[in-house]
Amino acid sequence: MTASRPQIGHATIARRSYAASMRRTAIALTAVALTATGCGDGLPDIDTEPAREALDATIDAAASGSDKALEDCPIRDVDLLIDQAFELVDDESTRNALDSDENDASLRTIGSFPVVFCGRSADPELAIGLTVGRGDASIDAHIERLTEPGIDAETDLTKRAEHRGGQVARLCLAYSGEPSLDVCEVVWTDTNVFVAAFAGSSAAADVDLQAVEERFLPIVQLVLEGIAVD
Repeated sequence: MTASRPQIGHATIARRSYAASMRRTAIALTAVALTATGCGDGLPDIDTEPAREALDATIDAAASGSDKALEDCPIRDVDLLIDQAFELVDDESTRNALDSDENDASLRTIGSFPVVFCGRSADPELAIGLTVGRGDASIDAHIERLTEPGIDAETDLTKRAEHRGGQVARLCLAYSGEPSLDVCEVVWTDTNVFVAAFAGSSAAADVDLQAVEERFLPIVQLVLEGIAVD
């Protein structure tokens, strides 16, 4: 006799929907509160040790030297956080990506370093999302990692700043002859981890990184807390 699949009742669905709504509200309110403080001015440094430990565990569990799809993004509430990070960006490609249900969670190798990618896209011209990887001591070190020998890319660095114990930059990499590899990002890094809100592929340069930064910096801590959840 074949056991029937348990049915999810309306009450359970309602509870899950309510919980998701409350979480979305909490993330938005936290972002607003941090934005009101000058995007972190006067706030303590972000404790990145738990995020680094969780990131190392994710990388070790994958045990792969090449790119690998992940069953789920290891960042809790990643969809809500992507929505928040790109909330103010109003170009058509970005809005289409935000409305899409085409999600990608993967472990990719940048040079010799594994990086967690959690993205969303509606077409091949643009993917948006969040990335988390092992940290760099400076923005310059981060750029050097992305442009290792053998990678032919032009770097456009438009901003550099200090923020809550780390360094922040807005930058774009344009790959010679391969626009599908182009990437623009707002990145925060310290020696433990880096986290970035990224736009990738041929339409990446059309994304307003200043608008991304306005919403992304207040949620950097939430992203790192999200990956540190057991």
